[in-house]
Amino acid sequence: MSKFKVGDEAECLDDAGYNYITKGNIYTITGLYGDNIIELINDEGSNCGLFYKRFALVQAKYPNPPHKHCDMQIEKAKGANIQFWNIDE
Repeated sequence: MSKFKVGDEAECLDDAGYNYITKGNIYTITGLYGDNIIELINDEGSNCGLFYKRFALVQAKYPNPPHKHCDMQIEKAKGANIQFWNIDE
């Protein structure tokens, strides 16, 4: 079963030099055919079908940086005792 779905972004892993696909470029998956073939728009703007093993799924980047205290908040939620300094005391 393919690890991709339509709309995913995938990075080309090899430099085969055919179908106008370039190693390192990011492509959007436009179709799936069986378990092994994905369709995408190549560098010339044409649709092409290729083996999915030539590509790696590009993980979506988190849109905002994590909160500066997120690690502490997670540990507190798990029940850890958190010490802090209160300037008002």
